Amino acid sequence: MAYTPLFITDFKEGLVKNKEQFLLPNDAFANIENAYIWRGVITKKNGYYSLGFLDRKLIDQVLGNAIAGEFTGNIVTILSLEDTATIPCGSGATADLTIVVDSGGANEETFTEPVVSSVIVPDGTLVGTNGGTGTINYLTGAITLSSSATWTTEEVIITFRYRPTLPIMGMINPELEAVNAEELIVFDTKYAYKYSTTAKRFSELLVGTTWTGTSTDFFNHINYSKNNNGKLTFVTNFNIDDPIRYYDTTAWTDYKPLVSSTQYLHQARWLLPFKGRMLAFDTYEGVSTATSTNYFNRLRYSWVGEITDATAWRSDIVGKGGYIDATTNEKIVSVNRIKDTIIVGFERSMYVLRYTGNEILPFVWEKVNSRLGIDSPFSTIEFDKGVIGFGHTDLVTSNGYDVQLADIKIPDFIESVENDNDGHLKVHGYYDQYKKLCYFTYARAGRGNIYPDRVLCFNPENDAYSILKDRFSVFGKWQPFDDAIWSDLDYFTWEEWETPWGQSSLTSLLPHIVSGNHQGAVVVYNDINTNLNAPCQIITAVGESSITAPDHGLDNGDFIYIKGIIGKGSELNDNIYKVSISGDELTLFGLIDGAFIGSEIADGTYLGCGLYSRVNNINIKSKRFNFLDSGVSTKLGYIDFLCGRTISGVFNVNIYSGNDSDTPINSDLTDRSNTVTTYTGLDENTAIDKVMRRLYINAVAQNVQFDISISDINMATKAVVSSDIDISAITVWSRGEGRVVT
Repeated sequence: MAYTPLFITDFKEGLVKNKEQFLLPNDAFANIENAYIWRGVITKKNGYYSLGFLDRKLIDQVLGNAIAGEFTGNIVTILSLEDTATIPCGSGATADLTIVVDSGGANEETFTEPVVSSVIVPDGTLVGTNGGTGTINYLTGAITLSSSATWTTEEVIITFRYRPTLPIMGMINPELEAVNAEELIVFDTKYAYKYSTTAKRFSELLVGTTWTGTSTDFFNHINYSKNNNGKLTFVTNFNIDDPIRYYDTTAWTDYKPLVSSTQYLHQARWLLPFKGRMLAFDTYEGVSTATSTNYFNRLRYSWVGEITDATAWRSDIVGKGGYIDATTNEKIVSVNRIKDTIIVGFERSMYVLRYTGNEILPFVWEKVNSRLGIDSPFSTIEFDKGVIGFGHTDLVTSNGYDVQLADIKIPDFIESVENDNDGHLKVHGYYDQYKKLCYFTYARAGRGNIYPDRVLCFNPENDAYSILKDRFSVFGKWQPFDDAIWSDLDYFTWEEWETPWGQSSLTSLLPHIVSGNHQGAVVVYNDINTNLNAPCQIITAVGESSITAPDHGLDNGDFIYIKGIIGKGSELNDNIYKVSISGDELTLFGLIDGAFIGSEIADGTYLGCGLYSRVNNINIKSKRFNFLDSGVSTKLGYIDFLCGRTISGVFNVNIYSGNDSDTPINSDLTDRSNTVTTYTGLDENTAIDKVMRRLYINAVAQNVQFDISISDINMATKAVVSSDIDISAITVWSRGEGRVVT
């Protein structure tokens, strides 16, 4: 009896957890990691490239005095920098670190990092203009200087950049005068930074303005109104010790409007312009911050007019501002606007704010659900169909008229989200306008994670979910003002590049999704056609066969890519390693002659600048295909995969029989029985864009299941992990054969 083809294409279901695996729809998956359904195709998650770390520039800082031709000190401790601060290694042609001894004096000498062929080449040494020498430890900030000059008590002055290495807590986009042009401002818990498209780096925005938030105090912003300097951007982090502020392109201004003759609006969880007014939700009000009261269920609104007017919010003056409290003791958690409706998520209920048009009472509260609310303030995402967000027990969605469960396919998902360490407050959601995907950062439950280590990916077009293994805290949007050039993409070779160079994602002004992590790094997310993610997490120590990587978020058996190490461990650079985990220590195993061998790291002193990134593997598990409705077992003959053509792409398919999901029946790699290649050997400029590959199985069982991943050996190969995996169709060739019961 011939095999019958089951042709599966135009995938829609994604991850489905609400049924037994043998009952799933044919295009559903029992697991899908680091891939998602996009335009009907199973697509491996793209990688990310670095936009830069958040850093500050300090000018002419006094470190002390050099005596008898010597100076020893520590930049971090002398200047009282953050405990987490590190010094970045120099690069390019312009020195970011300059130390001058006896400036303007007879013994003046300037120290910089070494330069080779007009390019800075950091190696832990410093070079003096008069023959002096020095050392620097970029991780700790320790420096030494030595010169033949007869220094007595000469002053040592440094100009340099450093990284506070604090968690990123917000990404905002103030509007510029040009149409559809916005700049990118990023916040960590203490400082604000602006990205320069000219210098291609972040720098502190307006030195002297700081915040005092924690790793749960995300920044919320709105663009509204303007003054003589420019358009205004209002910012709040809902920390009572910090004021609401607005930025007008030239300065930060504290915003503390009067709400009565003696009381002020000090803070608000959410700000929103609506119907000519500014609205503030969940407010702190009082004579001072120390004596203010939190009105957690309150909407306060300004007058229709200039919101910087001294009386704009006064509720004791007729025709000015006012307030209305919702009739509930639940806190306001989220606020979103869909068309002309404001949807407000409380802890266990959902309201809408209706506009009445009555100047005496312009707004009224209306409850639309008494059971489903929002638990994570920054989880909500607005898209065409409504608002989706993380509730206390479910993912929920609302269009302003009703509230529905959004996790029918993954009903137990919320249970996998960490609540300890304020995990529910660290969920951050964002909508990818180009790919039409929703991303939610979250920390897995039961692992003690302080920061998110996963991203839930949601395709609202067909309600398809998947899980992405990424460690980012916040998402945002960035518009490049110039087309990308090759020098911007410096972490893989031309041979590894598979994206058409003229594709739209490389053009100026097209919005890109950016994400920030807990160590001050910003990357362009899921954007470039590679899986070799740009290293953006910090290495703090190097051992005999291991590295130390605080808050890494990795699992045993994961792979990492290392770059940038100065001093001990530099031989690890530009290589991929499999890791074994013990706390923050990652023991490294490199691929040597087809086997993973523990790394032996040469003695020395680690001087910093080391970074690593996770190398993502895919993990896609099908349903359990069966002929149970015919009362017979299943004989699986072969599977065809229609894939996008690549230069070096490979994936592996393990087949499981019966109900055994642990032991594949085709694991013998010697005959390539589980390997699918997506390259052809043809000229890379050929017009062929898809390949069909057949995997032979020949197995009989009650049911059969396959999973798609990349083998460990292939994971250690940069060309492979830098390749796309796009599966447009799967044909399962099988027939009913044999008894179900044995």
